[in-house]
Amino acid sequence: MKILILAQTPPPYHGQSVMQRYLVDAKWNWCSKKFIRLNYSNRPENVGQFSFIKIVKLFIIVLKLWVERLKGKIDILFYPPTSPNRVPFYRDVFTLILTRWCAKKTVFHFHAGGFDVLFNKLNGFEKPIAKKTYRKPDAAIVLSEELQDEIEWINPKRIYIIPNGTRDHYLEDLGNAKKLSEIEILSVGLLSEAKGIIASLEAAALLKERGNIFKWTFLGDWQSWEFKNKVEERILTYGLDNYVIFLGSIHGEEKWKYYRSADIFCLSSYETEAMPLVILEAMMMSLPIVTTNWRAIPELIDDGINGLIVPVKKPKSFAEAIEKLILSRDLRLRLGNKAREKYLKKFTIEKHLLKMESVFKEIAETN
Repeated sequence: MKILILAQTPPPYHGQSVMQRYLVDAKWNWCSKKFIRLNYSNRPENVGQFSFIKIVKLFIIVLKLWVERLKGKIDILFYPPTSPNRVPFYRDVFTLILTRWCAKKTVFHFHAGGFDVLFNKLNGFEKPIAKKTYRKPDAAIVLSEELQDEIEWINPKRIYIIPNGTRDHYLEDLGNAKKLSEIEILSVGLLSEAKGIIASLEAAALLKERGNIFKWTFLGDWQSWEFKNKVEERILTYGLDNYVIFLGSIHGEEKWKYYRSADIFCLSSYETEAMPLVILEAMMMSLPIVTTNWRAIPELIDDGINGLIVPVKKPKSFAEAIEKLILSRDLRLRLGNKAREKYLKKFTIEKHLLKMESVFKEIAETN
């Protein structure tokens, strides 16, 4: 049984690339897994952007897959369709039209939300192309029940719901070793408008005005220099130089040190976000979480039980929720402990990979 995985793995580091690295590295003794990396972008600012070198890379990827087909039959082709943007959409069109015929069966794994948004953006010429490109995969994997409706237009033979998972990096002896003076707030992820960075800064300004003592650390790459300049202007305007810090993209054990030292985790994203891996990481680290009511996030966070949920683009509500946690250590510990309990019950990487493996076995055995 031969499974060929077409997928992006880090760099750049984001939820989809990290999850696909887990899949590529999983050891399954019942099949032969082959991996071809989708290496179109190594920097976040290049994602979704057109360039000539990407066209060259596309044809190299297709040639590699054809070579694998010449070596022997491909039973299952695994592919993660695009986010709702036109440039990646055309990448999908050329890649899948040139490669789907090489495999007996196709499995699509949808990480980003808004696949129906993509279809609605297309014109009368593009929509038939999209339907032909994505038509009737043997399986479609989505992260939550809420996202099933977004992929109905491709008419998959089967839909599987498999939430993300993450590896456990929690250290029991550090779980409650939090400082009682300055509160440390942490946000992790791509620094972009859609991640709610501006709303976070507005919330920070409100917290400062109310006399709260805190340090808010942001880890992640900038989506663009223009947005970085915009954020720096807001920091000066709000007088937040001593309250917020942007440290860039940090990975490995260094990243986990920031999670362990944090008191509160915040994410105010919207748009393409589906099931943020960083929220699972915060749950794993037993952190109380303040986040937005967006797509699959409420399936992770039960408001008032293992975190606090606020409406998107509402900095005042965001600040009020954070202030509740700043003022109550007991509430922080209670929500954080419940977050870790839910992580252990539903969102470990072992549970995720077992579900993924069962899908591939079921598809392989189905005529």
